[in-house]
Amino acid sequence: MKDSKQAFKEYITNIQTTDTSGSLTFRNGFSKAYPGSIHLLEGCARVIVTGGTSEAEANGTLAVKGADRVLIFVNLRRLTIRTNRR
Repeated sequence: MKDSKQAFKEYITNIQTTDTSGSLTFRNGFSKAYPGSIHLLEGCARVIVTGGTSEAEANGTLAVKGADRVLIFVNLRRLTIRTNRR
């Protein structure tokens, strides 16, 4: 049985991340996708910090420092490829 790290490496491809001081975006593909299945997953997180700061890091992460509160809104979107059947 595969552990989650092995399965992730085998099935998840083309990972892309971007960050700003208030948001993170993530996008990946699936190596074993077939017509009608999920081919791409996109996620966007809006990060609202109260009483502290958030800063984009060089490694694609977002650092929150000294915050009293952190509110995160997450939106996930999937893309499927459909085939035309006649």
